Amino acid sequence: PHNVGGIVSTMAALHLCLTLRNAKILEHFNDFADPHVKKAGVGYPEVVDGYFPVPDKPGWGIELDEDFIRGNPPDYTSANVIADPGLNMFENSNWAKRGQTE
Repeated sequence: PHNVGGIVSTMAALHLCLTLRNAKILEHFNDFADPHVKKAGVGYPEVVDGYFPVPDKPGWGIELDEDFIRGNPPDYTSANVIADPGLNMFENSNWAKRGQTE
């Protein structure tokens, strides 16, 4: 699935992939695009050797940190649109390499 959202959409997409026989790739940019994503909840899985671990907690497998979320509201542009800090990754010409060496 196409996944560039936050902690809830990542976990929902991961659960979807776990139910599909032919799921091969879960797009995941949050590991480098937005450092606050992981702070929004407890239980956010870390990618290990290219794979997410299977969640073992109830529900989506995470617990949202509502105090952190309330204390870090989104920034808005002058057009009253939520500013996406993840788009800053495109300022680096090597953004697609994500730390890989050639």
